[in-house]
Amino acid sequence: MNTESSHSHAILMINVRKLTHGKVDNEVSTMESDTKNDLQVDVVVPTLRKSKLLIADLAGSERIDKSGSEGHMLKEAKFINLSLTSLGKCINALAENNPHIPTRDSKLTRLLRDSFGGTARTSLIITIGPSARHHSETASTIMFGQRAMKIVNMLKLMEEFDHKSLCRKLENHVDFLTAKIERQQKLRDDDKEVMEKKIIEYQNSFAGAEKSLSASSELLEKENSLLELEIKYLVDELNDQKYHNDLMRDEVLRMKMSLKQRKQNQHENFTYQNLLADTTQMYEKKIVEMIEQLEDERALSRSAHKQLAVAKQTLIDHQMSIQVQEKCSVEEKQRKYLEDECANLKRLASENDSSVPSELSTPTNLLKHHQARKSISGQRATIAKIFEEVGPQKVVTMLRSEDLEVQIHAPKMVANLAAEDLNQGKIVEEGGIDALLMLLESSQNTKIRGYC
Repeated sequence: MNTESSHSHAILMINVRKLTHGKVDNEVSTMESDTKNDLQVDVVVPTLRKSKLLIADLAGSERIDKSGSEGHMLKEAKFINLSLTSLGKCINALAENNPHIPTRDSKLTRLLRDSFGGTARTSLIITIGPSARHHSETASTIMFGQRAMKIVNMLKLMEEFDHKSLCRKLENHVDFLTAKIERQQKLRDDDKEVMEKKIIEYQNSFAGAEKSLSASSELLEKENSLLELEIKYLVDELNDQKYHNDLMRDEVLRMKMSLKQRKQNQHENFTYQNLLADTTQMYEKKIVEMIEQLEDERALSRSAHKQLAVAKQTLIDHQMSIQVQEKCSVEEKQRKYLEDECANLKRLASENDSSVPSELSTPTNLLKHHQARKSISGQRATIAKIFEEVGPQKVVTMLRSEDLEVQIHAPKMVANLAAEDLNQGKIVEEGGIDALLMLLESSQNTKIRGYC
């Protein structure tokens, strides 16, 4: 045994504290009407880091029968052996992974409990002597070191946060976010008012356009009625001219017969030859004048026929333009209805993304979708029917019309007809592509250029 031993344990304990300011990430969840957003908040909080350094010099175990200690030395040896025994129990429990570690059995184990099986970094140095007399103590010390090597410490940084300061900063940040949300809500309300005003303006402009369209339709109807009256007047005049021509023709025939009869009677009535010659010459002049008058009347009749054909063609063009405008007006209303339905669906989708599939699968929305498809099919069928009745040549002729309303609606009608593969060939054969290109080059109207 070491005769110069102090018969005691020596422990040097150094506690170190460091105050730092770091960032702590906190997740702040804010629930709105139908959305949830996770906000990452970087808050600077004071952090206290603690560290402890233990330097322990443990006294070796001592056997009374070998040391021969008595009195006070004996008591010290007992306390040393008791504390070392408690330390050995703790080491054995940690090496065997027992759930209970008896660190409260002695003051030594309570002081060293962070060094073994805790969160510290521990280094253990054991000392042995070469004496054969103390072979058993040497072996026990070596076995103690082997058991201690089986213990695995988990290093962990010991930090403490100032939660009160963190709470105050989070409350300030919450107030800032609340004010920001209120400002954004106010901006959204202002935008909503502006959009409502724009919608009202668009509705008013649409009503004005509808009124102007109805006024133009009434004007066209009046022009149509005037043209019909004019055509009726021209037809009556033409009939009168025909009747007059028939009378003149009968008169010419009668005069020819009379002339022939007079020529026959000339030989019989030689005495009246001079008088008959003068009469014949007079009648010949009248016949020439009547023939010239008849030719003039025939020219007037041909001119009247041409005017009648032009008037009929104008009437047909006006009727076609009225039909096209009515069809386009119906198609425009249906298109705007479908656009409103699409806008409503998009708005509902933006308000609640998760509920859109279920809402679209409801019978009501399926019925609306079916009605929209049915309406589009009806429009195409109506346009195809008009195309069959009017013919591709008339549709292409509308592209060359000088009327602005006809020029606006004709490209749209050709585009709708070209959606069917069957109509594309007919439009190309009738020169529809050339007519569209000429209209695009000659017209400066934005609507006409957009449709082309």
